[in-house]
Amino acid sequence: MDPLKYEAVHIDASEDVKLRSGDKIIDELEKLVMKNEPLADVLVADPDTLNHFATLFPEIVQSNKVGKTSKDDFKMWEKHNNDVNIELDPNPSSFTTAEGMDVYIGGPAALAGAAIQARSGQNVDKVLYGQCGNVGASNWKGSASYFHIRDAVPVYYWPDNNGAYTLYITIKHYLQRKFQPEQYLKQVQSEPGWNKLRVNFKAYFKDPSVTWLFMKNQWNALKDVGLYMPGTALHSAKDSTAYTTCRHASLTHQILDELNAPKPLIMKSNHLQYALYTYLGSDKDIGMTLKTINNIAQTVGEDLLNHRFLTKEEISDRGYDPKFVTKAAVFENDGYLPHYINGVMSEMVADAGGKVHDNMQLLKILVKPIENDDTTVTRIVWKDTTTGREHTTPIKSLYLSLGPSMRQLKVKPPRYSIVKHTQDILSVKLGLIDERSIISFTNEPKLCSLAGNVFNKIRPSNIMNKIMSAAGISIVFMVKVDKSVVPDSKMNRFRDHIDGHNKHIVRLAEKEVWVGDKAYQYFVLQTTGGGHFPIKDAHAETGLNVFKANVIPLLCLEDEGIEYDIIQVRSCARGITAQNVFRMSAPAANMVMIYGIGGIGMTTMAPNALLMKAIMGLRQKVSNGSISTTEFKLRMKTCDFHDILHWTKPNPFDRNYAQFIDFLSNPKEISKKFGISASWFEKVLKRTNYGHSKIFDNGSTIKQSKTFLRHQTPYANTIRRIRTLSNYFKK
Repeated sequence: MDPLKYEAVHIDASEDVKLRSGDKIIDELEKLVMKNEPLADVLVADPDTLNHFATLFPEIVQSNKVGKTSKDDFKMWEKHNNDVNIELDPNPSSFTTAEGMDVYIGGPAALAGAAIQARSGQNVDKVLYGQCGNVGASNWKGSASYFHIRDAVPVYYWPDNNGAYTLYITIKHYLQRKFQPEQYLKQVQSEPGWNKLRVNFKAYFKDPSVTWLFMKNQWNALKDVGLYMPGTALHSAKDSTAYTTCRHASLTHQILDELNAPKPLIMKSNHLQYALYTYLGSDKDIGMTLKTINNIAQTVGEDLLNHRFLTKEEISDRGYDPKFVTKAAVFENDGYLPHYINGVMSEMVADAGGKVHDNMQLLKILVKPIENDDTTVTRIVWKDTTTGREHTTPIKSLYLSLGPSMRQLKVKPPRYSIVKHTQDILSVKLGLIDERSIISFTNEPKLCSLAGNVFNKIRPSNIMNKIMSAAGISIVFMVKVDKSVVPDSKMNRFRDHIDGHNKHIVRLAEKEVWVGDKAYQYFVLQTTGGGHFPIKDAHAETGLNVFKANVIPLLCLEDEGIEYDIIQVRSCARGITAQNVFRMSAPAANMVMIYGIGGIGMTTMAPNALLMKAIMGLRQKVSNGSISTTEFKLRMKTCDFHDILHWTKPNPFDRNYAQFIDFLSNPKEISKKFGISASWFEKVLKRTNYGHSKIFDNGSTIKQSKTFLRHQTPYANTIRRIRTLSNYFKK
């Protein structure tokens, strides 16, 4: 049974709406091109078409918020709107260990992790999955969710996606638009291979710090692919990024199959719906594509990229024009992650006894020092995005995948100035005060601790690598096929999940619709293309090129018996680091996060989730002293995880993941930022009421007591009386 085929719908002939070939939105995109402006808004069809779409496909409106998303939904992308702070918990004894939850917050990797635990049967009542609730503006729904092992690589594996070529093509297109605008627009709308990665110089000069990211990215390219000729790469094939990431992506099938979901979580390639790579454009473009895919296959293993080319007859039989699609290959291991997957996984968590919060935005992570100079997360503070109220949740373990709008995870130690720290050290050395009177929770009155305090104040408080936006375009369109004109076999082109260089087309849903007494087959499809950086808004030209020069001729939308219209167009920005694939860290004993995933987040969602659990188990061993930080590093290189949390099958990982791990030599990054020494903290703890300090909770906010923030001393009462008298005389 095809899960993307929904029950038939009957409407009166008077309710039918004429589809307008996307004229409204195409006109709006052309205007943006002529004004040289990016796509900063959400473009939608006219009200009649939108209402018609909502009547026929309420499932897609519900799951993807198509037609219901606006520019205001992207406010989380504004600077600092999705920053998260890590702070010392002023009252870590406010809950018992038994109350702690296994919390997963964020996108695909977090939800997959929650589903894995829910299916494991282990502490399922302690599972909590949360996301901010703004599904329509999420990368998840902006993505085509095409599953492709071949493209689980940095974009620089493609010769026309490296830094030098990107600068060249950006300048070339700028000059063409300036001096030959009509010819430029014609090329945009007619050449399938026109769309390339583009630099937005205005955005670049607003944040020139991305220069270092570009430079590191180019260095990584030299290590992985060299000059795109054999023998020029600085790394061997087994040391390359693709060797690990493509194998990593291939684990998706195995992991999702283990979940035994009520509906397929991945649409695998078969004769009814191929995972089809289309080779489009000039002979030069096709030659470059063939060479690049072959090079990747030789690096990662041809078994992962196993494919066969269709004959011209097969191409034609599926409804394609073989004059336009001159080559097409079926990749047997590829597929599509359907639009309903987040709903199914959320239901799996809830049905198992876990909790799902659809309006949960993380604000703070509260930690406390523990043995072995480490920290553990005690609680999180989060905001309900519907009510605006703040809540706290006790933590047993914390898994984060917070998406590209999150750029800062800041460690904020208790205030302890360098001057005060120096004074305390001198006072102790000179015997002017007793060490026991110093109440700094994270820094000892010693020179080595002072050096660490100075270093931490110089270093950035953000513990994430630099991230920049790389914006693609996301288009949802609807196709109406007259069944009396177009045979069902020719409709397979609307069911195939199509991949191409810098673009994808996937089927979201399909229905038979009776208009009066005449039957039509309706399809909802999504196409994406990229990219534009360092900016969150897509290049308007990308939308025109993807749809007019690729989608229309590829799917033969101008053929007799077919109508179509564009329902929605929006930008969909990825967050990328210099490595252009995922980064991971485990800065606390019970916390793991993944970020900077770029365009491979859906392809790697399941293995990302399981890898976080593997790292969590390893990180806990570091915390309790079972293994050293040196052994942690070695095990990340060899994938020697021994066992994986909530996973009873053999360890599927067998590549070097150390290259993607932040703070590999010593993962205790939060402790280092705090300057924590467990022995010193224990001394301070014994002479204070830390762990029992009053917290004012008005039901919506958490406030640390002023006495805690000011590091109260044995003379606190005297100081308080003096301040009271001083305030009295000021009045």
